[in-house]
Amino acid sequence: AAAPPTFAFGAPGLVPGASVFGGPGLVPAPAFPGASVFGAPMVFPSGLFGGAPPPKRRRVERPPPPERSERLKRLVGRLCSPGVQVGEPAPVEVVPAKLNQRALQKVLTTHVPGIATFLYREQPGSSAMKFLISAYMSGLQAYQNSPLHGHLTSLLRLVVHEAKEEKPGAVGRLREVAEAFKDCQAVQARVIERAGLKARGEAVDFRERVVALVGEYKGVALKMVADEEVRARGGPNSHVDPPHYENRLISDFGEMVGLPKADIRRAGLDTHADQRFPRLSERARKKRSRRLTALFDIGALLRAFAAEVNGFDEKSAGDSLARLFLDWVDENMTNKHVVFDEATCTKVEVNNELATAILEVLFLGETGAPAEETFREHKICDLFTPRDPIPDPPGFEGFGETDGESESNDGLAQASDESVSGSYEDGGETDDEEEDDSEE
Repeated sequence: AAAPPTFAFGAPGLVPGASVFGGPGLVPAPAFPGASVFGAPMVFPSGLFGGAPPPKRRRVERPPPPERSERLKRLVGRLCSPGVQVGEPAPVEVVPAKLNQRALQKVLTTHVPGIATFLYREQPGSSAMKFLISAYMSGLQAYQNSPLHGHLTSLLRLVVHEAKEEKPGAVGRLREVAEAFKDCQAVQARVIERAGLKARGEAVDFRERVVALVGEYKGVALKMVADEEVRARGGPNSHVDPPHYENRLISDFGEMVGLPKADIRRAGLDTHADQRFPRLSERARKKRSRRLTALFDIGALLRAFAAEVNGFDEKSAGDSLARLFLDWVDENMTNKHVVFDEATCTKVEVNNELATAILEVLFLGETGAPAEETFREHKICDLFTPRDPIPDPPGFEGFGETDGESESNDGLAQASDESVSGSYEDGGETDDEEEDDSEE
């Protein structure tokens, strides 16, 4: 059999036809009479009402995690912990609906090319734009009776209003939201909240900006874990689909690895995730947490961080990561000009080695750079103002000790644990142990 597609990060890619948000393009299956979400069929698992039983969970090959130095293991262990977590967003003020249906449709067709042809889950006749307009007017139906209903509705309206006014970055955010309406409401809510919070904007410092960047890469690793689990369960299909399984994982072990609190709150309201997938046991949560930590792409994060800060110029906004970085340098580095290019002293030039040390100081309180490692003939270990090490978050012990197996306590799975490499069935458990993998 041909090898499955892979991500740039080295983990198995999603099956052909999967959407950019991780949800498969599905052909609707027979629906239970009367069940609907925005008028689209609500699909129930086969076998629930007397049909054929679901297929046996299949064996899936998972790549081993990349080799890392002890120094990077320590850094990644801290990044994938509750100590590096985006907090709860501040309450959102109520945003009234300023546009009628006709005016809203004009905004959408003007700024989102091809939106008139967008279909909800590729179902003929199910216009994604129609659902977006309904959500703008009265909110997402799936969250109608939840604490997030008004929150998400106001954020969606904010995204639309700013795009109408053509504020910087607003049209791009509206297009992201419009694309999300091709998928289920779990994906819609996720993208609305992300885009809306960006549109609202809040005063943040350098550390908070970096924590948000780290959160994005945790999200990538989470999708990889969910993809592996979904394929092991015979998916993706109308019942075992990535968006809702991601919410199951986020709800069960999001706090353990420091996923954004807004994501955890939203995932906890996903009734489909609760109905389709049992809660993970404590042992299973630790195993999935180790797997996410192992798949976390520290190399990609360091390159992204360096690219962000190196993009500083006279047009950089005051709250941009690049501008906030210079404020942080002024307070935390002994040589405040070493980050600038030597020729003109007007451009920021940070390489991966210095980026690693910066993240270590930011989240560990000290750098692990050896004495011989230099940046422009300066010892990296001497470039930072001395400070006390930052301890682990209260109660955090890593995910190393489980079932009598000794693993490192930095949160990284080791080759001795079957949950990291090789093939597995149902996340590494045998059929006889399957009941230990979830809570009743």
